[in-house]
Amino acid sequence: SSLGGAIGAAVSLAVFTAMAGTESSVIGNVIEMQGRQDNVALRQAGMFALAVNLMFLLLAIVSITVTVPKGGGSRDLGKMAPSPAPAPQLPPDDAKAAILARLSALPLSDLELIEKQAMLQELGKLQPEVLKQLISTQRQ
Repeated sequence: SSLGGAIGAAVSLAVFTAMAGTESSVIGNVIEMQGRQDNVALRQAGMFALAVNLMFLLLAIVSITVTVPKGGGSRDLGKMAPSPAPAPQLPPDDAKAAILARLSALPLSDLELIEKQAMLQELGKLQPEVLKQLISTQRQ
């Protein structure tokens, strides 16, 4: 996370700043420095800051391997937890083909009844005045 990265950067910067300000030669007794000798304190501070970053990296790896369960999020003997995602749906053309395949198995009388129900639903969408005119025309 961003907060963890910021904290890690702040801690390593604090270690670098603290070590750069001192004239101690903690690493100088173990590692012999070659080249210019006026920046030995900065080199040691950089080494300590990188060591702090390495410790944070190892701590993150250990915490992830210990806390994240194996088996895709299930703690039950490696069984996979069911997905919260909805069941996959057919694309519109395939869904239409599936409905037509089911309807083609129906007898003609059932298909005519379905057609009549569809027309009644269309009539239900008309305005009441138009429906009254249709009914009066039908009664004559």
